[in-house]
Amino acid sequence: MHAAFCYTTIPDFFDGGAPSAVLPYKVPPRLGLIDDSPDRWSSLRVRIAQLNMTGEKGTVFKLVFFTRHGQAIRDPGLTDEGKAHPTMTRDAWTAEIQAGLPIPESLYCSPLRRALETHEIIFGSLVPPDQRTTLIDHCRRLCGGHTCDLRRSRTEILSAFPLSAMGADFTEDEELWQRDGIETSEDVSEQARIVLDRIFRDPATYISVTAHGRIIAGFMRCLGVPSGVLPAGGIYSVLIKAVAAVSEPLQ
Repeated sequence: MHAAFCYTTIPDFFDGGAPSAVLPYKVPPRLGLIDDSPDRWSSLRVRIAQLNMTGEKGTVFKLVFFTRHGQAIRDPGLTDEGKAHPTMTRDAWTAEIQAGLPIPESLYCSPLRRALETHEIIFGSLVPPDQRTTLIDHCRRLCGGHTCDLRRSRTEILSAFPLSAMGADFTEDEELWQRDGIETSEDVSEQARIVLDRIFRDPATYISVTAHGRIIAGFMRCLGVPSGVLPAGGIYSVLIKAVAAVSEPLQ
């Protein structure tokens, strides 16, 4: 598939090491931001604005927060422990927003219930009440015999999560998931690239993506960073640089 953008990360702002599934899970201090000064987020916002103003044509920088859904066993909804994971993450967001962390301008999420519930717990009280969340079908496992990866219909999702936004390519019924077949790491990386390409056509600078461990590992491979296992409810923050292909204009 034609690559719309070339992705790299900007080091020295966030802890760029491979995430670890060591338990009990703890939200990284400052959501992973290395700077611990009182004006850390305002300084970062100024720096990102400078990068976008002075970067070469066709280059854009975005701060993306990848979050894995909380624990879910069999039933794709969250367990009680699974609800505790995003609650800790929400509390960390709340504290950092008070310190100047920008609220995401665009919200993206897997269409599966466990991801949507995680997203609601974290952002339901943080973003404006009318801010919609864009659901992307490729933000999940698309092959395998686990029916917990089978999404509900468009109508059912909108009924349960009315602030969800779906593109014209989001079909009423499931069409992507396959019971048989093996989803390779290369397949997952390609799905991740599709999602990244969509995100970087979005004019927003600060973005949240709530999804699943496997696809988040795919994002990391696309970005060229160590792809460890993000624990349930875990968050991975990264400043991304995208350079557009010659035929692909950037916002």
